[in-house]
Amino acid sequence: MKEISYKEIEELVEGGIVFTKNRQLVFSECEQMEQWAGCIALRDIIGNPPYFAFFYPSQKQRLRIVFDNENAFHKLYMHIENCGYHSFDLS
Repeated sequence: MKEISYKEIEELVEGGIVFTKNRQLVFSECEQMEQWAGCIALRDIIGNPPYFAFFYPSQKQRLRIVFDNENAFHKLYMHIENCGYHSFDLS
């Protein structure tokens, strides 16, 4: 699993996230959980550290974004929802 800090997020864009070093996460490319339509990530705000985990089937790995800031975590949660997707709460 690849793990990066939320501090590497440069911009929340329509349908995804732009990171430093010209990297991008496109929500439509994430595998959706079979049981929940539109669910593209797992999230755990009480995890140590709190995180979102996205699954890329083409790379067969998860991208885990870790947080040390609750406001930043909530901002990403709302961005995913506003783009029409969901995340599954593990907490």
